[in-house]
Amino acid sequence: MNDALADRIEELIENRELRNLMAIAAKERARNYTQDKYTERLLSNINDL
Repeated sequence: MNDALADRIEELIENRELRNLMAIAAKERARNYTQDKYTERLLSNINDL
């Protein structure tokens, strides 16, 4: 498992395009974790009870 992780880290170091794509995906995913989004999900779950 450590070799696999090391291989993936090395790939990220060497592949700028992959890093950029992952950064874009991370920023998009982070938009789902704002206080407003959390509140929406919480209230929805409470209403479903």
